[in-house]
Amino acid sequence: MGSALPSPARRPHHEEVPRLLHSSEFPDLDALITAAGEAPALFVAPVDALDALLLRIAPNQDVVVDTASDALIAHRRQRLAHAERLGNDRLTGLMARQPFLRHLEDWPPPGVERPVRSLLVLDLDRFKAVNDRFGHLAGDQVLAEVGQRVREALPDGALGARIGGEEIAVVLEAGHEEAMDLARRLHGLVREKPLTDHRLQLTVSVAVATAGAGVDAQALLNQADGAVYAAKAAGRDRVVHASDVQREAIERDIDPAVQGFENMTRVIADRVADLLARRGRALFEELQEQAEIDALTGLYTRRYLDRRLAFEIEEGERPFSAALVDIDHFGNVNKEHGWPSGDRVLAGVAARIVSCVRETDWVARYGGEEFLVVLPGAGLSEAHTVLERIRLRVGGRAIETTDAVPLRITVSAGVVELEPDESLSAFKERMSSQLLAAKRGGRNRVQS
Repeated sequence: MGSALPSPARRPHHEEVPRLLHSSEFPDLDALITAAGEAPALFVAPVDALDALLLRIAPNQDVVVDTASDALIAHRRQRLAHAERLGNDRLTGLMARQPFLRHLEDWPPPGVERPVRSLLVLDLDRFKAVNDRFGHLAGDQVLAEVGQRVREALPDGALGARIGGEEIAVVLEAGHEEAMDLARRLHGLVREKPLTDHRLQLTVSVAVATAGAGVDAQALLNQADGAVYAAKAAGRDRVVHASDVQREAIERDIDPAVQGFENMTRVIADRVADLLARRGRALFEELQEQAEIDALTGLYTRRYLDRRLAFEIEEGERPFSAALVDIDHFGNVNKEHGWPSGDRVLAGVAARIVSCVRETDWVARYGGEEFLVVLPGAGLSEAHTVLERIRLRVGGRAIETTDAVPLRITVSAGVVELEPDESLSAFKERMSSQLLAAKRGGRNRVQS
């Protein structure tokens, strides 16, 4: 939304070579983006700035890392210049923004009478959530698929272009009804089936503005822009004609400019609320993950273990087995070699346990030097085999202390299979008893 025509005095020529802009020559990204404007440009920036730049660059601009060779930079500039000459957007296959805006501004050609044209603007709803959740590659795939659907649906004489991040515009010589028919068809094409391998079901808000030759390009863009805000403010996922927006304002005895401002305010407020909600969810998920993953071993925590184990016993498949694993003589490691070496042993044992379990199994740190291995779908015999593999893997190769002293570490394990109608506490108690039996039997053994 908010498309504006380039000033005729600064309108880029088709043969213009894209500018080369180094981020190191500007105080910040805002200054870098401002310097480029909407002209073709190739940005050279450090890798940690790429994501921020990709969100903000125009379709006729590109980015390379500052470690790129001179040959690669020259190649990318040549490709940009070629794309600009063709006037194509590289993602959608539609016309690029600047040639499209020039086409709007130059209509109708001298001596040609074309009394009516319509401009359609398609704005994907909540598109930024796609980038935030699935990454910019998925976002690019969405744009490519939507561009293809639009291209295939355009009637003869219609011209489509990508005019903004998630905005596509179509201009055609048609009146109100014909333009609305096309808008409804495009609206349906975006929604008719999921997009990308992620099977994303997106919606789109479509605005239509119709005017004669006496209305210039910028006024037509402004009408369509206002209709986009009206569609978004009304709940998104709809087709709105600019004339209907103006009629509604008149019927409500409200100045159309005031209503346009109200729509814009409502949309911006909703976007801010949506952004805060998404960032809040991401923060909560991050904190939850931190609470459920043990920082030292990378295994699940006791908090997660208790919740998931109870659920799987209540709802999971049968047979169902689990084992309690304990590092033998672990206290001596801390006493003789220090806590950092003890931490290294814990992390090393955890990694070896994980390397031995099946894809369907999961492992948690039960407490201190104890681990719980959960084996859904495994009977006692199969579970014993897995734990024996773990025992041999842990004891088969030394783990070095922080002073590079090799330690031979062994583990003991108690394995049990869940009995019919057995409670969680009784199940864990039997595991503990079997582990104790393994310890009493001489350690470095699996008791089942």
